[in-house]
Amino acid sequence: MPVIPFKYEDADVNGFSGGLAPVKLNGKWGYVDTTGKEVIPFIYDLAYYFKKDGKAKVMLNGNWIYIDKTGKEMK
Repeated sequence: MPVIPFKYEDADVNGFSGGLAPVKLNGKWGYVDTTGKEVIPFIYDLAYYFKKDGKAKVMLNGNWIYIDKTGKEMK
């Protein structure tokens, strides 16, 4: 089972989904992979786990959007 390093302020209770987990650092949310590598930058106000459709719901500058596993905005 992957373990997230203790350097983060918070993490989504659902943990890893699709190989990524949302974690909070310095007041912003981003995503790490199962090795602890930061793969999506810490720029989000809120972030949720990736669902089966490959999308995650995030809040950026007060707006809700969906992103893919590269951080690209999706419709």
